Amino acid sequence: MPRTPDALERLRGFRVYPDCARMLTNDVQTMMKSLRRVSAGETAAIEAWETVVPDELRESTDALGLDRGKLIVRVPSAAMRYKADNWLRGGGLRELQSLARVPIRSVSMKIVARMDDPKSS
Repeated sequence: MPRTPDALERLRGFRVYPDCARMLTNDVQTMMKSLRRVSAGETAAIEAWETVVPDELRESTDALGLDRGKLIVRVPSAAMRYKADNWLRGGGLRELQSLARVPIRSVSMKIVARMDDPKSS
């Protein structure tokens, strides 16, 4: 049985796979979408902190970000941490949770001396 060139090319078509260009655009778009969602959630939590917290605490604390439902807040001293903790236990956490558009389970306070604080230099 004689082989025709078409039959041979057809056979090679079954055996050899065409080169596929690896498309990263879908992966990158998915990653950017998730980053935007995380960034928007973090921004909402920080804005809720700035809105709800009493003036004395707002002036001395900084909300740094959100990590797995835990809002991380920087406080300058143990005394300010104590005041913030009492405010949170007295209903501040519920107020914060109701205002934020993302779920906040708890608030973690990190004591860090501020650079603009004259006592820290």
